[in-house]
Amino acid sequence: IADFVHADSLSQVCRRLREALGTKRYVELVCGSDHVVRRLGVFLGNVRSLHLMVGGCLDPTSAVTALKAAPSLHTLTLRLSGIPIGASGAEALATLKDAPALHSLRLELAETQIGDSGAEALAALKDAPSLHFLTLELTENQIGDSGAQALATFKDAPALHSLTLELLENRVGDKGAEALAALKDAHSLQSLKLDLCWNEVGVDGAKTL
Repeated sequence: IADFVHADSLSQVCRRLREALGTKRYVELVCGSDHVVRRLGVFLGNVRSLHLMVGGCLDPTSAVTALKAAPSLHTLTLRLSGIPIGASGAEALATLKDAPALHSLRLELAETQIGDSGAEALAALKDAPSLHFLTLELTENQIGDSGAQALATFKDAPALHSLTLELLENRVGDKGAEALAALKDAHSLQSLKLDLCWNEVGVDGAKTL
């Protein structure tokens, strides 16, 4: 029940439930980049669901290292839109594939300057053994065909059931669209959303999709 409602309310009912569920199991956190790691350290031992919004410039490496160490982290949303993390930041985020219990991941990375190299790095998330639900919000990142081709390799993800790729206002052309069309052959994928508004997809790419 606690997981369904994503709330710590049951932990406050009695001592036995508090001992069973712990506290700070479902967390929504908004903080400045200077305090992220310190604030995360308070609850990482028990957190199951985390929604994190960061303000200011951020190198996500330290925060990702901390998150990967959270033994029960099941659902994670990171809101980093507008922070210029670049390709190196995307590479750090891609190592979330090693988080042992991660089942659902949403990365909001609009206008973060990751480019094709960053998209290629994020494709490594396909190797996450327990990841069933993935949303990548990648609006306005100058991602072209090579980045789209890398993201198309999510068709090989062994456990992924639902994939959302929001690629608005990038530079994806026909070759990238043709690569993304291959996601239809993904063995485990049950739900797919592709948003390619305001890209460079022509008639041939549209037909393939």
